[in-house]
Amino acid sequence: MTRTIYKQWYIRTTLVFAGILLIGFIATSFGNIDRWFADVMGEWVKIEFIKFWVIFYNEMGFTCLFLIALVSIFIIVESWYVKNRSNKKSKVVILICYSVTTMIFFVYNFIRLIGLLTEDTGWGLGIDPQYLTTNTYKIISRISIFFIETTILIGSIFFLRFKVSKTNILIEKRAWVVAISALIFIIVSFFLLTLILKQSFGRPFYLNVEFERYIGKVKLDENGWAIDIELSVEAQKLEADFPDLKERILNSYNNSGYWTQADRYYKWYEVNGDWYQNLQFWYGGKILSWFMKFDPEYTKPLCWNNQDFPSGHTISGFTGVYYALFASVLIKDDKKRIKTTNILFTVWFISEIIMINSLVVARTHYVSDVWFSFVFCAIFMVTSLRFTNTLATKTLLKKRIKILKTNEFAIVKNKILIYFQDDNKIFITKIYSKRVEKKLKKYLNSLQLQEIHNWKNYYS
Repeated sequence: MTRTIYKQWYIRTTLVFAGILLIGFIATSFGNIDRWFADVMGEWVKIEFIKFWVIFYNEMGFTCLFLIALVSIFIIVESWYVKNRSNKKSKVVILICYSVTTMIFFVYNFIRLIGLLTEDTGWGLGIDPQYLTTNTYKIISRISIFFIETTILIGSIFFLRFKVSKTNILIEKRAWVVAISALIFIIVSFFLLTLILKQSFGRPFYLNVEFERYIGKVKLDENGWAIDIELSVEAQKLEADFPDLKERILNSYNNSGYWTQADRYYKWYEVNGDWYQNLQFWYGGKILSWFMKFDPEYTKPLCWNNQDFPSGHTISGFTGVYYALFASVLIKDDKKRIKTTNILFTVWFISEIIMINSLVVARTHYVSDVWFSFVFCAIFMVTSLRFTNTLATKTLLKKRIKILKTNEFAIVKNKILIYFQDDNKIFITKIYSKRVEKKLKKYLNSLQLQEIHNWKNYYS
């Protein structure tokens, strides 16, 4: 299954949707398409029902990736357990793994929940500047998400520990390959998109570009110091609950806070400031300054910390597709597997569409941010699955030869197919090359090599 994962209808659907978004993303490079969507969709957050769901999905984006990573680790560990049932220490290892990972999960969520009591995201305690509202929706969202994800976590543990581990399906269906590919997807996506691209562009939020429209018009003195602000109608509603709102905003503004006026609108491909000089502000920038020379007079560009492009939340939400992929390799009964996989994929697909749209409604992302991120995720998901499957297959084939087990082979259109299961197969091309024999020795025994040698001599 893992070798031909891209042929499944739900993966094809994802790729087709990604293809549509790719066309849209390219189109945003021209004209004002990004601004138009932001202008229209940014107004929707004023509706309280929509605002709640936007905040809910924003909060979910901080944790759902972490949950998939834990489930992936559980699958890998349980696969190891199935192969080492006879080892008395295997149950101890399983217990330690579940204990440590669940403890990390609960500690992380506990910190997030308790943190709401002292959380200051720019304008002081109790205010959520991103949505011009109080922290009420954020509190409800975090508590709800905690219970939902705790249910998923505990359900996954019970399913894997007390049902799946009693069978050989983890090994037969190579669920561990999907789990490893999920971890590769998470690590590479986070590093490449969140750490590299976000910091490379430093794109300001739409909310910061339209600061005057949504928050207020700031009055500056001759030194560029904010001394007053004329609040927008939306911000005035929040002022009713926080009479000192103006002072809070001005204090944040004058101290290079997160929520300030951007100097202008940036397209997705435009770098905010000087890319090289911005390196000093990256994570680990102090280390870079040890051997790289930066201009001491250079200051951080306005709103560089927004790092709008690409969208990390889109990546986080995309990982939910792995629930469907896990179901497709963990459920033995065909009817249950198909039904469960279809349901999980449908739920995820709808949820991910809501996620990418809510980020634009939130005024913190443009459609180019989320469309690019979805396209990247779709392509890299298939790539990581195929890469992991090929690497795992080669490793298993080599291991079988070392322990004197025989792999099968076939010659198809001048290519050698080596395998031992449907999903455990690789092609070795260029059958007539000089290096092919050296490569074949890793996977086939001497008798099989002689048979191939005779075949080559016969047809040469």
